[in-house]
Formats: sequence, structure tokens, C-alpha cells
Amino acid sequence: MILGDNKAEMNELVRIEAQQSMMYILPDSTKVWMKPGSSIQFAKDFNKDRKVWLSGNSLFEVYKHEGSTFQVHINKAFIEVKGTCFQIKQTNAEKNEITLFHGKIEFNVESTGEKIIMSPSQKVMYNPNNAQTLVENVMDINWKDGRYNF
Repeated sequence: MILGDNKAEMNELVRIEAQQSMMYILPDSTKVWMKPGSSIQFAKDFNKDRKVWLSGNSLFEVYKHEGSTFQVHINKAFIEVKGTCFQIKQTNAEKNEITLFHGKIEFNVESTGEKIIMSPSQKVMYNPNNAQTLVENVMDINWKDGRYNF
């Protein structure tokens, strides 16, 4: 996994692994609900460059900072966040799902340059092997007991 061009950045990473379902609060107050087996990595100077590398399944509730973007990098793609709540599921090497609950995000496919601006209650299914994407509307989303159900 390539995390950046700066070699110093590579040595200054924080890695959080979830052995069980857990919530982790990033230095900017963003909440990440992580499923077991998931992990996130970010630079120690995170507040300067708000980028997270995710492996696994997590829900993000991003704390908005004026003039500062927030990115979540997954397998050959990244999500640019505008202050929002969304979930990423990586069930296998060919299936990634990004579901937006509220706010606005931009899904970016690195190999093709494709950008999808997502609206609330939309889901993007993405295959990193062939860069195919599919956008679907999700109905009947509700929040119960610390989880989104749909």
C-alpha cells in the first residue's frame, strides 16, 4: 500500500487495528466506527493533512474543518469528504461499497480519474480490479443502537 511520496511521512504513521467492534476518534474529532479486522492508518501530523488509509469496514462521521479536506483512501480509490457521515464496506478484493448517509462526498477512481459526487442515501459499488462503478439509491436508512440499518 503506497501511502505517500514523502518518505518521512511513511515513518510517522499511526496504525489502529480493531480486534472487535470499536469507535476511534481521530485527532480532528472525526469518529470512526470500526468492524473487527479493520484497520486505519494516518500521519501523526494528521490535522495538517487529513488523510486516512482504510482496510476493512468502517463508518466515518467526519468533523468539518473550514478550508481543510478529509480523504479516505481504499483499494485504488479515495473518497474526498466535505463533512458528512458515510460507511465503507470492503467485503473482498472485487467488491467495495461506499454508502452516504448525510452530507456530501466525492468518490474518486485513481486509475481512470472518474469522479462521482454522491448525494445522501446513495451507494457506490466499486471493483478495484477493473475500475467499474455502479451507483444505486438506498431506501429506508435508519439509525438504531449506534448502527445504520438499511
